[in-house]
Amino acid sequence: MNISAANALPQVYSRARASAEQSCSPTRPATEWWQVGEQTFDSTSSMLSQLQVGDQGAEAVYHYKTTADSERTLKDFVKEQALSGAIGGAILGVVGVVGINVLGTIASIMTAGFYGMFQGVALAAPVAVCAAGGALLGALTARESFNDFQANGHSVYGTVMSNNGQLVFHPGNELQNRVDLAAHAQAPVEADTPNCTPWWQRQQSY
Repeated sequence: MNISAANALPQVYSRARASAEQSCSPTRPATEWWQVGEQTFDSTSSMLSQLQVGDQGAEAVYHYKTTADSERTLKDFVKEQALSGAIGGAILGVVGVVGINVLGTIASIMTAGFYGMFQGVALAAPVAVCAAGGALLGALTARESFNDFQANGHSVYGTVMSNNGQLVFHPGNELQNRVDLAAHAQAPVEADTPNCTPWWQRQQSY
């Protein structure tokens, strides 16, 4: 494959993705708000009626919560983060034990068993301890995560720009990824979008 053809592939993919996204039925979450600089807008409609942006646009953060998000409790966060912590701890435990066994075996080979042959370290106990520690740490940090989510919800970072007098949003600051904010403001709330992920769920941080 020549270089020009290889370079064309990402462009073709981007156009195909943009086309597929634009064909999705618009929808918006149950709760949304915007932060643009020092300004906060409690809805997209409110921002459209008040925000003025220059030629370079303005960095913005789109915050939202779905109905299901609003129903999540501290108990849910504790369960989720304890499970994530346990999985992460178990993985670290496995990596650590395997690493110790490998290094021990190498040391025995290099010293020709001068200090005795390496017997190996059992896997189950260290992994269980690491998993328990991870679960505890996850549970202890759940309240902070819960409070942060209550305040900020999901966050999508990007830039608001004016396009022929109409405000558009570029999630992730990707120019080829453009959201018509006027259309978004009028979109039905949490409409069913089969085989389609709304733009606000494709790029987000927590």
